[in-house]
Amino acid sequence: MTTLDAAPAVVREHSPVDGEPCVLLKLGEVVLKGKNRELFERRLADNVRQAVRPIARVDVIRRHGVFIVRTKDATAELVDRLAARISDVMGIVWCHRAWRVGKDVESVEKAALELMDGRTGSFAVRSRRRDKRFPLTSTELDRLVGGRIADRYGLPVRLKDPDHTVSIEVDRDEVFVFSGGLPGQGGLPVGMSGRALVLMSGGIDSPVAAYRMMRRGLRVDYLHFSGMPFTGRSRSTRRTRWCASWTSSRAGRGCSSCRSARPSSRSSRPAPTASR
Repeated sequence: MTTLDAAPAVVREHSPVDGEPCVLLKLGEVVLKGKNRELFERRLADNVRQAVRPIARVDVIRRHGVFIVRTKDATAELVDRLAARISDVMGIVWCHRAWRVGKDVESVEKAALELMDGRTGSFAVRSRRRDKRFPLTSTELDRLVGGRIADRYGLPVRLKDPDHTVSIEVDRDEVFVFSGGLPGQGGLPVGMSGRALVLMSGGIDSPVAAYRMMRRGLRVDYLHFSGMPFTGRSRSTRRTRWCASWTSSRAGRGCSSCRSARPSSRSSRPAPTASR
């Protein structure tokens, strides 16, 4: 695909097509790895499962360059929640809420028509065949589905910078149809590059450094020195919440250790304390 529509797709109360809603994940620099690529993909799949565990138990299916996230009794609303959560996991560049339909032209046309129902403005269809055994080429599929959409809704076709992009990806056992997506964090899966300790100060430099290290695959722990009771509680509380949210969402796992050292109110000497 050359054009991506970053606007969220319209969510309906009921399933609009005869297919299965799922999440289609596009990997970033993980695909550039060599013989150790499987190690990176395994870690990323584990991080995705851990990240969405409070929402639902999912199956992460690894394909060439993409992950397919499926769950039992999936609904459009549940898939939206999963996609929003997974978009915070390091190692993902695009997170698409897709419909998984059969490998026949009729199912693809129906899914594309339903996705464009109620939309206005120009559109384009972008097809990609990972399975070259599909009877139609990518160009033929673009023209066929685009013609049906134009005939049904009377929308203009614009191949450069369209208002909406209908993406069709033909895979080994199914076809994925989607429009729109959530940009991911990119980088490498957290946990592939060891561990690090980040000293969280009162400024913005240390949070930015922690974020950049996590994008390079480091699992980080945080250390913050609090001035309480001589300073207010708000800054320390804010740092602790940031650490917890970053570690659980960006890494895909539960909160790592977050330690705080503060002076004692009963003594002139500082008394470090640690809490987990």
